[in-house]
Amino acid sequence: MPLVLGYTALSFLSGFKALSGSLASFIALRVGVNLGAGWGEPVGVSNTAEWWPVERRGFALGAHHTGYPIGAMLSGIVASFVISTFGEENWRYVFFFAFVVALPLMIFWARYSTAERITQLYVDIAAKGMTPPDSTPSTNVKGQVWKSVKATLSNRNIALTAGNTMLTQVVYMGVNIVLPAYLYNILNLSLAESAGMSVVFTLTGILGQLIWPSLSDIIGRRITLIICGLWMAVSVGAFYFANTILIVIAVQLLFGLVANAVWPIYYAVASDSAQPSATSTANGIITTAMFIGGGIAPVLMGTLISMGGGWTSFSGYTVCFFVMAGCALGGAFLQLFSHRPEVLAVQREV
Repeated sequence: MPLVLGYTALSFLSGFKALSGSLASFIALRVGVNLGAGWGEPVGVSNTAEWWPVERRGFALGAHHTGYPIGAMLSGIVASFVISTFGEENWRYVFFFAFVVALPLMIFWARYSTAERITQLYVDIAAKGMTPPDSTPSTNVKGQVWKSVKATLSNRNIALTAGNTMLTQVVYMGVNIVLPAYLYNILNLSLAESAGMSVVFTLTGILGQLIWPSLSDIIGRRITLIICGLWMAVSVGAFYFANTILIVIAVQLLFGLVANAVWPIYYAVASDSAQPSATSTANGIITTAMFIGGGIAPVLMGTLISMGGGWTSFSGYTVCFFVMAGCALGGAFLQLFSHRPEVLAVQREV
C-alpha cells in the first residue's frame, strides 16, 4: 500500500509544471514513479497468489491483471481528453488522475486485508478440497536472501520464462512506442486521435486476460505460452498491412487478445516453480526481466526507426513490426525447453 500511494503521489507531482518543468526534474520524478511501480509489481502478484487456491492461480492472476489493459485503455482516453480539452501545452495534467483513484482503493485494502481473513480463507479452501498457498513463515538466516535468489535463478522454468518475459516486453513496449507515432506520422491522425486509437487493443486485452490464464490452468502454462507467442508474432507482424483505420483496429483487436494475457501466466509459472518461501523472489525475477525488456524497447525501436529513414518514413516502422514479431517467436521458442513443475505434475496425477 505505501508503495502504490508513494509512486502515484510522485506521478501527481509530475503534473505541476513548476516541479517538472525541466527535463532533469521530469525524468527524476518519472524514475521515482517507475521504481515504485517496479518494486510493487512482484508484491502485488504474490499478494494475489496468496488469496487463491493453487488450482485457480492462472485465473486469479489473469483477473488481477485485467487492471493493465483497463488501465492502458483509460490512460489513452484520459490523455486524449486532456489534450483535446486543455491543449497540447497542458499534457502534464494526465498525471493528476492516478493518485485520486489510488487513494480510496488503498484505504479499502488496508482495512480488508487482515491475517484473520486470510486464515479463514485458507480453511475454506482446504474444506473445498483445493490447495491453499503455503503459509509457513520463512526463517531469517544470514545470507539466505542471496541463496534464495541464486536457487530461484537456477530453476530452468523460471529462467526460461524470464527470458520469454523480456522478449515479450520488447514487443509490448515496442507497440506502445511505435504505434502512436505510426498513426500520427504515417496515417496522419491528430495527436489526440493517435493517443485514443493506439489503445484499441485493450478492449480485447481484458477478455484475453481471463481466457488464456484460465486455459493455462487446464492445458498447462507451457503450451498456452507457446500458442500465445505464435499468436502475438502473427498479429504484431500484421501491422505491416495496417494502412487504413479499419485495418489498424482489426489488427489491434487481434493483438489485444494476447498482448496482456501472457503476463499473469509468466507470474503463474514463477509461482508454480518456486519454493514456497521464494514466491516473491521468483516473481521479482520475472518483473526484473520485464523492466530490462522495457529498457531495451525504446532504444531498439528508436534505432530501427532512425535506420529506416526517421519517424516519417514507413520503412522504419516495417522493420520494427517484423523485429517485434521475431521477439515474440523467440519467446515461444524458449518455452519449448520448459517443463511442468513437479508439484503440479503430482497434483494432476492425483
